[in-house]
Amino acid sequence: MKKGVKFAVSFMMLLALVVGVIALSFGIKYTVDSRKEIGNYSEMTAVVVGYEENRSFDSARPNRYVYTYAEVVEYSVNGVTYKAQNTMYSTSPKNLGETMKIAVNPDDPSDCIFISSQKWLCVFLIVFGAVLIAFGIAMSVYLVKIFRR
Repeated sequence: MKKGVKFAVSFMMLLALVVGVIALSFGIKYTVDSRKEIGNYSEMTAVVVGYEENRSFDSARPNRYVYTYAEVVEYSVNGVTYKAQNTMYSTSPKNLGETMKIAVNPDDPSDCIFISSQKWLCVFLIVFGAVLIAFGIAMSVYLVKIFRR
């Protein structure tokens, strides 16, 4: 195998391992931090009352847009009604009137966390990191076989 190809494969392996370890580390840290923060908050349900729309160009189809939506919810604490917008946008948001689990800061009820949004980000980072690490290990095994020739 040519020297340039070996270098490219080695670089890809190292890059996959480094990015994988970083993503996995952030995923684990974010999971731990989120659980601590949510643990100090009060869980409750909120009702979807609207949406925030986001429009972006569809790179696969010129002159077309992709629309994503973030749910806007209402919830009440001690007789006071609050509104909050989800931080995660989706192409298929919950329907108006449906409920979502949130965690509310007892010291500042206007501050809330959308529990499902937190979980998805944590899962994505951990899975993405693990896949990159597995890819990097597979590339390492491949490199060992190449260099032994």
